[in-house]
Amino acid sequence: MDIRAISILQEYIADMPEPRKKCRRQIFLQETYSRWAAEEILKCIQENESRPPVAVVEEFKDRMNHYSLMNRSSSYIFSVAYDIAMDILDIFLAMSDPYLGYLKEEFEKRDDR
Repeated sequence: MDIRAISILQEYIADMPEPRKKCRRQIFLQETYSRWAAEEILKCIQENESRPPVAVVEEFKDRMNHYSLMNRSSSYIFSVAYDIAMDILDIFLAMSDPYLGYLKEEFEKRDDR
């Protein structure tokens, strides 16, 4: 299990604002969906311990992008999840890349395809 990636994600989640009940609906939804996405990514990394965390987050990001295009009425939750996945990827790539499974150059080459 990748303890460092899990620790980074747990801190990321702890730093997220708690969804507030007395705020605009859009803000409440964004905070709720963001927390759900981060927790879902954490769960995916824990369940796929043999895979590099960056690869797991990339796969999650791609799935969220696909889901966001399927149904306009439910696209917002998946768009928020996509944004959270991108944010987490940025954090992981800013850290020690070889430790997290990819060299930065390899990731950028894959992204250019």
